[in-house]
Amino acid sequence: MIKIRILILFTLVIMNLWVAKKVQADNALQVSVVNPIQIVNSEDSVKGLRLNFIYGVNENVSGLDFGLINKVNNCTSGMQLGLFNLSYELSGIQFGIVNRVEYLNGLQIGLLNFNKSNNPHDFLPIINYSF
Repeated sequence: MIKIRILILFTLVIMNLWVAKKVQADNALQVSVVNPIQIVNSEDSVKGLRLNFIYGVNENVSGLDFGLINKVNNCTSGMQLGLFNLSYELSGIQFGIVNRVEYLNGLQIGLLNFNKSNNPHDFLPIINYSF
């Protein structure tokens, strides 16, 4: 009975390591508690789904970015949903209380929306846009 349990435990550990390595290679999924406690390194990009329980950081995100505080150092393509959404460049939509980008090509919906490129607006409450 003990040998069977050890074999099952060993198999589960090996499978978990294999799945974690596969997820990191593809970067299709990012799960973050707080940076640096996250699956994918903050210097790497994510294409797919990023879940940030408190605070997550990545270089680029393509897809859905969901969490309390979402930070993308370079480019976001897709949708950011959170309380605070920060991205250098956004092509898509941000939905949160505070949304901030340097360059916007899309839509921001939230209480405070900042577009530092001033094209067409630097700041608009509720809805900000640039196409």
